[in-house]
Amino acid sequence: MTSPLVSVLMPAYDASRFLPEAIDSILRQTCSDLELVVVDDGSADDTADILERYRRRDGRVRLCRQPHSGVAAALNRAIELARGPYLARMDADDVSLPRRLATQVAFLDANPEVGICGTRVRTIGWKPSRISRPCTDDAAIRCQLLFANAFAHSSVMMRRASFRDGGPRYDPAYTEAQDYELWVRSASSMRLANVPEVLHEYRVHLDQVSRRRAGETLEPVSRIHRSQLHGLGIDASPDELSLHAAIALLQFRPTRESLLRAEVWLRRLRAANDAVRQYPEPAFSRLVAERWYQLYLHSARLGPWAWRTFRRSPLAEGTPASVAGALRELAARRRRRLVSIACSLAGLRGR
Repeated sequence: MTSPLVSVLMPAYDASRFLPEAIDSILRQTCSDLELVVVDDGSADDTADILERYRRRDGRVRLCRQPHSGVAAALNRAIELARGPYLARMDADDVSLPRRLATQVAFLDANPEVGICGTRVRTIGWKPSRISRPCTDDAAIRCQLLFANAFAHSSVMMRRASFRDGGPRYDPAYTEAQDYELWVRSASSMRLANVPEVLHEYRVHLDQVSRRRAGETLEPVSRIHRSQLHGLGIDASPDELSLHAAIALLQFRPTRESLLRAEVWLRRLRAANDAVRQYPEPAFSRLVAERWYQLYLHSARLGPWAWRTFRRSPLAEGTPASVAGALRELAARRRRRLVSIACSLAGLRGR
């Protein structure tokens, strides 16, 4: 039997609501040399019946059923069954645009050093649509991974040959963060990329597993952060890990104390990387500068003090041109607002 060019890996657990749309989006790809490997992870709804109908209709659909074991186990099983040199991820509630697989195959063919390739993603569902614009080049992605996931998991295509032992393996110990852990682990042996084009639609809905189990993500992500910080020579305390996560997610109450603590931490990260060169420069300094700018915006309600703190920090020296332009616009708005207030006050005094 001839192996397909692309094996699409889809775990499915009680996915009947959106499953037909997800499957159709794969079977209608312009790259038709594919197989869709679906692992039914112990579904109790109509998922199995839907999958069986598609298997009978299209020989490219391959099915496997197992007791409920979680996403990592289902994906590892799909990888064992897959026959193609390219492995593409797909979730049972998402939609891949028609040119997605063909575009990623062409990109990987043109860039043989890249082992993992994601895309831009548009959200669909019950929230207003937005487009994610992740870092695209290897250096920026590596740096981004110190703080957060740099890929939309269900948009990723992987080159099987870039991994040892026949393909990637997800670690079930990192529940709800198994993809993030895989990217960090893989970054040491291959180059990473994101295609700067919207090729995938990520569905946001109340029933999705990532929403139901969001709290389970915190502990494994903390372990991933701890390991990466250790590579910088930093043995982070629990408080420092919490601060790092808060900076990564901008999930802290903006106070003078929190902004100053964030500045100290970011300066420590930059100094540590200057010493060990764990992350490529100037990409790392640029990322830290961007993070510092985002923290300022998050704390802008603190008034002029926040602006002075931001501008006086050596972290602002690495602010890239795009952020510098935003800063100039912000300063211009501030000046216009002050002029407007002054004119209003002058008018009141003149009455």
